[in-house]
Amino acid sequence: MANNADIFGTTINFGGAFRAQKGIILTDVPGLDGILMQNINVTYNRPVQRIYELGMADKDINFYYIEGRPQGTMTAAHVIGPGKDMIQYYEQFGNVCNADKNTIALSLTPNMCPLPQREGNQPPKIPSMTIYATNCVLMAVGISTTADNLIINENSQLMFNTLRITHEALQQAPPPRPGNA
Repeated sequence: MANNADIFGTTINFGGAFRAQKGIILTDVPGLDGILMQNINVTYNRPVQRIYELGMADKDINFYYIEGRPQGTMTAAHVIGPGKDMIQYYEQFGNVCNADKNTIALSLTPNMCPLPQREGNQPPKIPSMTIYATNCVLMAVGISTTADNLIINENSQLMFNTLRITHEALQQAPPPRPGNA
């Protein structure tokens, strides 16, 4: 590797690059395609309670952890505009009876630019991770706008039951050039 020392003697080497060209939503659940989703935040947690025993006089006491049931929330922000109608999103995820069909899958695989070959002519591997939020149900909706651009922003909050993560290392393939499919 080339020495990329700066004027302070710090060496930082180029680790690679990626493009933000492709979407990340893998789910074919009705109501997610074309709704101008701008960002998404996924949180999954479990309650853990610590308890102590009263213990015996003049002896050390023990403490214990009690694990509760995990649960998740997801917030999504959309722009209401020339994309598809948000009604289908609200109907699909707002109906608690559809929860068994409402799994949202997000691909977290970077669209990597080609990296140089490693020793032994092995192409570099690209880390790939997919998260699956199951049994998603819409809990809240908020709408806002500002006077300067009149863009109507929608924020929604969903709850989900489980979060599953899969990961693998993919063989590197050059991404398409911008403008090519």
